[in-house]
Formats: sequence, C-alpha cells, structure tokens
Amino acid sequence: MQLLPDASIALSGGKADLRNIDALRTELGIDKPLHEQFLTFWRQVFTGELRGYYSKEPLRAVMVAKLSVSGQLLLTATASLIILTMGWQLLLMRVRRLRWLVSLLIGVTSSVPLFITLPIILILCRQSAISPLIGGGLALALYPALLLATNLVDTSGHRVSPPPYVILARQCGLHGWPKIAMELRAANSGVQILLNSMVFFILIGLPVTELMLGLPGAGRWMLESILRIDLPVIYLCAALSALLCTLIFFVGEIYTAWAGAMVEEHV
Repeated sequence: MQLLPDASIALSGGKADLRNIDALRTELGIDKPLHEQFLTFWRQVFTGELRGYYSKEPLRAVMVAKLSVSGQLLLTATASLIILTMGWQLLLMRVRRLRWLVSLLIGVTSSVPLFITLPIILILCRQSAISPLIGGGLALALYPALLLATNLVDTSGHRVSPPPYVILARQCGLHGWPKIAMELRAANSGVQILLNSMVFFILIGLPVTELMLGLPGAGRWMLESILRIDLPVIYLCAALSALLCTLIFFVGEIYTAWAGAMVEEHV
C-alpha cells in the first residue's frame, strides 16, 4: 500500500492545500509509521471497526454481502471446471495422436486472455438466454480445466512404460489405500500446477470477470477501491486473498505429506 498514491490526495481530489492534506492524513492515521498502521488495521479487522474511507460503513458487514456475489461466481466456475475437465479429457483422448491439433488447442486456450473470451461467451449466453454468471464461470474455468486435463491424459503420442509407482506397487503387492497414496504422490507436480492456476484463477479471474459483468462482488469492490485508494478495503481484501492462498497451498502440502506417510507405512 505504500507504493500506491497518497490516499489523502485522492480523497481531497488533489485540490486541497498542503495544510489540509496533512490534517486529512492525521485524521486517516496514514501519517503514522508503517508498523503502527499495520497493527491498527489488524486491530480494527478483529474488532469490526475497520471502515472504508468513503462509505464509512463497517467493512465486516459489507464484505459478507460482497462475498455472496463472488461466491456464486466461484461456484459456477468450479462446476464449469469439473465439466470442462471431463470434456477436455475426452477430446484429448480422441485427438492425442494429432500432436499439432493438441498443441493448437493448448496454445490458443492459454494465450487468449480472459477479456477476449469472456465477451464472446457472454454474447453466446445472451443469445441462448443463459445467466451471465454461468458464462463468467465458464470463461474463468477454460484454461485451468485444460491444464488439469493435460496432466491427466498422455498427449505425447507414444506408448510409454507404466509410471514408477505402478511398477513398485506390482512388485510389492500394494493394494487399496497405499496404492492410492502412491498415485497421489506421483501426481503431486500436476496438483501443484493446478493449485497455482487456481490461485491465479481466484485472485485475478474473479475480479476481472465481476468488473466486466458489472457484478458488485468482492473482486470488483477491491479493483474499484484500488482506483480510489481506499486503503482499508484494499487491506481487507488482500488479507482475505492471502488467507485463501495459504489454505489452498496448505491443503496441497497436507495431502502430499499424507500420501508419503501412507507409502512409507506400507512399503
């Protein structure tokens, strides 16, 4: 937040004199040392006193309303992710011998930005009387779904030997949970790639989609607050995003540790 323009200048419209701007900085508490601002923000978050510079409403109540909209979009995107992944898998299994076609699909899907695919999908949804939330979720899930599908389907075009965990499982006679644990352990790199994609999908995709759809969700709220330099809102949304990222990667680490422990216990 220290890299953003001065919030007091943004609030005053840039027309106030230096004395009034200094008074406004004191009123907002942004004239204090950085560590004091940090502690003040967190204290206000936990006590429910954190308020935006413009609305003056307690942000705790506002965030609940904003997250309900963002949550609906995230649910449609997650459902789209599951459906599209299965569809991409079927398509890749049918055309994986045509390496040029697979490369074309991956290249186009990964390189065409969201602000191009989203309007096209929304136009098609409007013509088909489909909710724009569904269209937004579909646009968000296109790339992560293909990324996941390419990690589940061998598109090399060559017959390959079984993965090492399959050979080891056969030699050791492993069945049930140990074998599943080994499969999860072997799939770790693919899962980590998907988690990275999902973090980008949530932190970048949702705000952009909400802004283009005109939905007043948490993502759009944060983007608009950045433009207005509304520091409390930016801080609250950033803290929530950081918590969400931490939880996603923590789940990945837990599953990896569990898979490894299961293998070591039974081998």
